[in-house]
Amino acid sequence: MLESLDVRTLIVILVLGHAVAALLLFFDTQKRAQLFDVLFMASMALQSAAWALILLRETAPDVISFSIGNSIILVGFCIEGICLLSLERLVKKHWRQFYASVLIILLVFWWIPGLSHYIRLGIASFIVPFFFGFPALFLISTESRSTPLRKFLGATILIYIFATVFRGAFILMAENYNLTIPHPYQILFMLTQVAFMILASTGYILLRKECICENLQRDIERRKRVEDSLRKSEELHRLLVENAGDVIWAMDPSGRFTYVSKSVEKIRGYTAAEVLQQSFEETLAPASQEIARRELNTRLDEVRKGRRFSPYIGELEQTCKDGSTVWTEVVTSGIYNEKEEFVAILGISRDITERRLIEEALRKANRQLTLLSGITRHDILNQVTALGMYLAIIREDMKDPSMTTFLEKVQSITNTIQAQIAFTRVYQDIGSQEPQWHDLEAGIRKLEIPGAVTMDVNVKGIEIFSDPMFEKVFFALLDNSIRHGDHVTQITVSSIESEKDLKVIWEDNGIGIQPGEKGNIFKRGVGKNTGLGLFLVSEILALTGIAIRENGEPGRGARFEMLVPKGAWRRAGTATR
Repeated sequence: MLESLDVRTLIVILVLGHAVAALLLFFDTQKRAQLFDVLFMASMALQSAAWALILLRETAPDVISFSIGNSIILVGFCIEGICLLSLERLVKKHWRQFYASVLIILLVFWWIPGLSHYIRLGIASFIVPFFFGFPALFLISTESRSTPLRKFLGATILIYIFATVFRGAFILMAENYNLTIPHPYQILFMLTQVAFMILASTGYILLRKECICENLQRDIERRKRVEDSLRKSEELHRLLVENAGDVIWAMDPSGRFTYVSKSVEKIRGYTAAEVLQQSFEETLAPASQEIARRELNTRLDEVRKGRRFSPYIGELEQTCKDGSTVWTEVVTSGIYNEKEEFVAILGISRDITERRLIEEALRKANRQLTLLSGITRHDILNQVTALGMYLAIIREDMKDPSMTTFLEKVQSITNTIQAQIAFTRVYQDIGSQEPQWHDLEAGIRKLEIPGAVTMDVNVKGIEIFSDPMFEKVFFALLDNSIRHGDHVTQITVSSIESEKDLKVIWEDNGIGIQPGEKGNIFKRGVGKNTGLGLFLVSEILALTGIAIRENGEPGRGARFEMLVPKGAWRRAGTATR
């Protein structure tokens, strides 16, 4: 029965079958073809062309029908094996190198001169299984992705490998072999080749669809996990926002609220839904409306000019549903979309009514203490003045020279008491008022510079957040340069900016400060005069975290560096308060 089959007919079937397989895959993947789909189509087309050349075995030269035809089949087998591996996502660099090495070795062997056709075919039949063996094993043995289609396709490839090896052994043992001469084993192998062509190409197409479904299922599961994670995250953030003590809100550029957290009801009595119906001006007391309107318009003008929305920090008085008011600290920033377009304002409002009451009580207590200390200081100075007068009278009537020394000591003690009382008048004002922004250059320009001294000031546009007594810092530094610099003729004030802080540098060309004195000049009572000037400088600056140090060279002048931390300085025109 097998002898009745025509080998040429089977070859024609192989030619047409591979061509049809390539066309089917082309029409199936023309809208979403991947690289390995294109390669598989190329493999089918190459094998179709190769079998067409082999069909010309009796009419065309051997180099065309046998050598070139079988070489093309070997290339097609190599590509087909790689494509089958791609379905299992196993085409790594080492696999590509392996397949390329096997193909090169096989082609070099195939074109060795002097070898007979049947030896070439026989040896090649033992090497070809390397192209299909690994895909078959992976399709069958991968338990994590095991499906009936994978196992069937893997078994089909293994059967083909067995048939190819058997054919190789048959060819090597045959005394004379010719592809076109009918023989039961030859016919059986050709039938196996046809069956493998049909099952491998169909299996690739079906397995590709199965992989697409698996990938789609994984994408769906991954998306579900992401959506669940986002939902849980959103629920957590909403829980945090809704239960926060502060009011979190968003407002569009026109001044209408787009979101208000439920905590607004605890502070103002209005529900979130009621606040969403109000404009931002309706939520504020009359005095704060003007402040908020001015600050909002300023920032919106900046946005219209292409600049970023400047953050704002300030205290505003808001109205409550029962007619009362509440003080809030308001912090705002701009919200931008993925195109960096300004779309809304994000704000946080915190109830500071109790804090303001405490601050007012502290200010009142401070005023009372200041009044009391002023009265006490005035009375003590009156008594000290009277004591000085009595000492002067006693000195005039003193007849005993030995008592003069004691009178001078009493007078010295009296002068010290008077100086210390005077110091308390200055020191009591430090920290008694809230810090504020100071124009650095304007404050320095207020100094009265002696005619013999030249001053260069290079700190334009810088503002420092410090105690209201900040200007006295430079009065004290000037006094220190003139009084202790001996021959000061030049004073320079400059600044150096960095990511962490700002350095404000005061330099003179006097005699400088000796190394042994540098560590003590900011201590109270240390110095050649009262010993209070640089101590007060240090205390005033320390209130807002500003440090000062002296690092000049003796003989070349004093050099004071003020280290202003980030947040305690800014460029003029970037106000956030």
